[in-house]
This record gives sequence, structure tokens and C-alpha cells, in this order.
Amino acid sequence: MNLDIPAAQDLKRRYLMKNPNENSTSIPAASMYSLSNDVLNESVYKTIAELKNNSKDGYFVTYGIVKDVDLKTNWSYRACPMRNCLAGVKDQDGRYFWRKCNKGYHNDTFRYNIQLVVADGTDSTTFTVFYREATNFLKKCAPELHNSYAERVILFKLLLLLMQLHKFTNFFAHHANIDEMYPLELDLFKEKDFVFKFQVKIQFFNYMENTNIQVNRLVTDDALIKSFLDKYKIEECPFQSGSYEILDDDHETNDTTKLRHH
Repeated sequence: MNLDIPAAQDLKRRYLMKNPNENSTSIPAASMYSLSNDVLNESVYKTIAELKNNSKDGYFVTYGIVKDVDLKTNWSYRACPMRNCLAGVKDQDGRYFWRKCNKGYHNDTFRYNIQLVVADGTDSTTFTVFYREATNFLKKCAPELHNSYAERVILFKLLLLLMQLHKFTNFFAHHANIDEMYPLELDLFKEKDFVFKFQVKIQFFNYMENTNIQVNRLVTDDALIKSFLDKYKIEECPFQSGSYEILDDDHETNDTTKLRHH
């Protein structure tokens, strides 16, 4: 745990107020957040099929493999530039505002909003990965990826213009579509298995409307994933074989399954 972050400093301050004779570095290990303890002991495991039939609030974990990245929703969004604020903002005459905040800024930043289509052998659904978890996995923050991707799009457009000038339009007519382009780094999620930690609040949840599940923790550590599989006797990636396709929004379905298996 990073003891320099504000949350950790506040934890130490509150502990020392209750225990003034204790040294600031002697906080018991039990007071520290443990991802392994959270995933293995504190959170309830449910398969995706069980999750869809769940009717209780709580913190849950599940195991699954990412079969695709759903790009119908943008993989990033414009956000407040304040470091600890994740709110989305809108441009109003050159200033960026959040609808619940009276503050306006002359600049904004980008945050991740990545839709992962996940299967676990019982069913499939969509998990949304945000700022911290996506950055930790991709090893690149959203503004950095957005800027590098924008540069690649500009280079591609220049190449397209050059090829058009040399009358190679037939090739690009069949092989190039700028609207379908996305950062190739997002493909790192595909066919990768994770343990997902998330919170469910039934009052905000409607599985019949394909509500995305927002991920609190994306477990990538192989040793922790193995411990999770061993504890719940889950066969590792029993559903990797075969291919999947994302169903269109207008596809008739009575549940939240987003994939068709071939």
C-alpha cells in the first residue's frame, strides 16, 4: 500500500488520534487494505449467470476472460482536470463544466471508460473499467494513449491523402475506415483472464437493460488469480475455445448476454 496517498495519511491520522502512544509506522497490518484478503475472503463469488439472478446489494467477485472490447461506447471521456475528480465535463464556450459543479476550467483531461465483454462459461456480460484499473493494466494513462492515438490518426489521414493522389483509392476503399479505428493497446485486454471485484446496488441495477457493471478492482496478478481459482475450484479458462461476436443493440434478446458463441 502506498502510504503517501491522502487516504493512507488520513487512516494513520485517525488511528493515532485513538492510540496517541503508538509510533506512526506501527499501524497493525490488519488496518491495511489487502487486495488478496478482499478478493479471497471478504467478497462473495458469483458466476456471471448467478450475478444476473442476484437480488442483493453487496461486493462481489467473479472470474472471466475478455472476449472483446465493445467500442460502441467511446473508450475514453472528457473529464475534470482536477487530480482526484473523475467527473465528465462538457465544453461550454471554451470552458469545461460538470453539471453538478459550478467550477469551470479552461482545460480538461481524458479518463478511461473501457467496455469489456466478459465470458465465464456460464454466461457473458459487460464490465466497465475506469481510470485507475485501466491505467495499471495498460501501463499508460488515458491522456497519453489519447494523444498517441490522435497522432496515429493524423498520420493515417496523411497517408490516405497521399495514396489518393497516386490513385490507390480502391485499396483504401476496401481496407481503411477511420471510423472503425481504435488504439491497438486496447487489444491487450482480449483473451486475457481476470478476477473482477465490483459492487452491486440493486436500486441502480437493471440487468434487463444491459446495465454495465463497474469494476472496482481488476486483478491481474497470476498468483492471486490461481489462488482464487483453487479456492472456488474453477477450471482455468474452460470457455476459451470458439469465437464470439457482439450482438447489436437491436438484436432480440431477453437477457444481458452480449455475445454469441460459435
